[in-house]
Amino acid sequence: MATTSPELTALLVLSNAHKRDSWASFGSITIVATIRSIARKTLFVLNAPGTPLDQYVLFTTADINETSNIDWANYTLNDATDGTIINATIINPYIYAILNPTDRAAIVDPVDTTFKPFENIYAIEITEEELNKIMIDVGFPFVTWDDIEFTKEQILQLCVFPAMEEYFKFFPKIRTESYTVVQSRFDIPMPSYAFKAARAWITPGYPGSSIGNPIVYYFDEVLMSINARGSFAHPQNNFMAPQKWTDIQGYNTYLLDRAARQGVANHSSRVRMKLQHSSTDNSMHLVGFSSKLGLLHVDWAIMSTLWEDVPYNRKTEVRDLARAYVLRALGMLRSQVRNDAIGTINSENFIARADVLELKVVENWKSFTKCVIIRGT
Repeated sequence: MATTSPELTALLVLSNAHKRDSWASFGSITIVATIRSIARKTLFVLNAPGTPLDQYVLFTTADINETSNIDWANYTLNDATDGTIINATIINPYIYAILNPTDRAAIVDPVDTTFKPFENIYAIEITEEELNKIMIDVGFPFVTWDDIEFTKEQILQLCVFPAMEEYFKFFPKIRTESYTVVQSRFDIPMPSYAFKAARAWITPGYPGSSIGNPIVYYFDEVLMSINARGSFAHPQNNFMAPQKWTDIQGYNTYLLDRAARQGVANHSSRVRMKLQHSSTDNSMHLVGFSSKLGLLHVDWAIMSTLWEDVPYNRKTEVRDLARAYVLRALGMLRSQVRNDAIGTINSENFIARADVLELKVVENWKSFTKCVIIRGT
């Protein structure tokens, strides 16, 4: 299943030297062009002489299992900012370019063998004040990080991050992408930054490369500008200076006729789509069919690691859920101490308090969340 890739995000924001160091920490892996299977989360240099991506440092966000050689000769860099690579018009959703050979050759610093590329990649961007509010039931700020069993980084990774992950599962951020549908069936891989499709719909009649003659759509606009006496005007002129209709009744009849024709088209159209796991690349795809061609819009659901992305009216709930995870982690750890040990700490209060907080928050979110049906319009 394709999910958000914090590893990819972490790699893209590194300096060129640290990108090189990350590749070295993976064992300086080099893969030749004839390799067909590449494991998920592999950082490697492509050795494919004569191809545009030769000697690039690449990263995979999903398992790659091809039945034939990857067509490296036709892959080029699409966007250096997000690392996407493209084959003609199709962006590969699972392989990303991290460092080009020119920048790698220009690095003068020696390899830092102590660098850990994915250390603290799940750390939430949160202020100390907000973190203290989460830790208040443990005794913060009177109690310090030196007084508890977990480090600050571990609490962020194992407690605060899951709480935000749970929140965005119910109330995700939305990123809308569009795809041209030129055939009755379509198969769209879910991007690595998304975890589900919140909504999807098709805008019919979008002039894609294989959808007939674009003049047909222009002519439809011209027809909308005809008046009851049969005269035409340029659509732009109608937008800038609307026509004055002399025969209102005749124009109304014309509009009703067009509405009836469109109603028949809407009634006869069929659009079905769903998220489905693909065994080919071990990820989720949005698959379906449509009797009308056009532009497929998908609202991809994504999460954020920025605390400020949680709305003000929901922050208290996310704090409570993170606090529940902290209390349960500490309570369960301390419950493993022998009962007859001297100075045994009673952990039952922590666990009971965690259960109450979690139940209250999750039940509240479930009551506010509505089912989303993916369908065409």
